[in-house]
Amino acid sequence: MEEAAEAPAPRRPKPNLEETARLELGETPETKMKSLQYLRRLIEGTSSLNIPTDDEFLMSFLRARKYCVQEAFEMVKKFSQVRRDLPEFFEDLTPANVPIKTVCHEHELLMVSPQPDAFGRRVALMRLGAWKPSVCSFRDLIRAAFLLAGRYALEDSTQINGAAGIVDMKGLSLHHLTQLTPSLLIKLAHITQDCVPMRIKAVYIVNHPPVAEFLFTAVKPFLKSKLLTRIHFIGHDASKLWDMCPRDITPAEFGGTRERFDYDRQDVFLRSRAELFERLYGRCCSEK
Repeated sequence: MEEAAEAPAPRRPKPNLEETARLELGETPETKMKSLQYLRRLIEGTSSLNIPTDDEFLMSFLRARKYCVQEAFEMVKKFSQVRRDLPEFFEDLTPANVPIKTVCHEHELLMVSPQPDAFGRRVALMRLGAWKPSVCSFRDLIRAAFLLAGRYALEDSTQINGAAGIVDMKGLSLHHLTQLTPSLLIKLAHITQDCVPMRIKAVYIVNHPPVAEFLFTAVKPFLKSKLLTRIHFIGHDASKLWDMCPRDITPAEFGGTRERFDYDRQDVFLRSRAELFERLYGRCCSEK
C-alpha cells in the first residue's frame, strides 16, 4: 500500500519588516538616525579604519548588534582587522576575482534562495560534499561563500530577519577532511560570529557522516552559546528539514520542489554592487 504524502508544513504569513525590526531590534526612525550618526563619528574618528560609511553598510552592523552602537563599532573594527589578518580569504574579494561561474553555474555548489522562507530568512545552500579539488580550490569555495554573504548582508530584509544555511555533506570524503582542519574551522567560527554582520538564525547540516560530528566537537568550545543552539545535524532524513525550510523554496538540486535555480539572476544581483566590494576589500586589506 502506497504511503500517503506528508502534508507540507503550514506557511507563516510573511513578517512585516518594520514591525519585526521594532520588536526584535528596537529599531525606530529616531534610533536608526541617531545610531548611524554616532557609529559614523566613531569610525571617522579612528584613523586606522578606512572603510565605507554609507548607511546601508553601517546598518548591517547596527542591526547585527541590535543597535548597541559600541558593540557594532567593535564588530566594525574586527571586520577591518580580519581582512588584514586573513588575506587568503579576503584579499581582492570581488566578483571579478572569485570563480563564481565555476562554483555556482557549472558545479552548483552554492546558491541563495530567491525568496525568503516562512520566517522571512534568506536560505543559503552549500553542497560541501560535492566539492572536489579538480573543480576549484577550497579557498575559492570559501571566498565565494563570503562574497555571496557580503552581498546579501546589504539587504534590509536579511539584516532584519537574518539568514539560515543548509550544508549538504553528501559525498564527504578524505579530500574534504584534509581541508576541514580544526584550525580552519576555528578561523571560520571567529569570522562568522565576531566579524561578519550577518544574523545567522539557523544552520542545518544534512547527509553528514559520523566524522562531521567529531569535527564539530573540535570547534564547539569556540562557538558562542547562541550559535551552538542554532546548529542542527539533520542526518540523512531530509523530511526533518522541510518543517524548517519548506520544499517549495528549495531547488530540486537540494531535494526540494522548486524549479532549477536561476544562477544568472544570482550573478546579476551579486555584481550589482561590485563597486562596494572593490572599496571594501581593496582598501581594508591594504591598511597598515
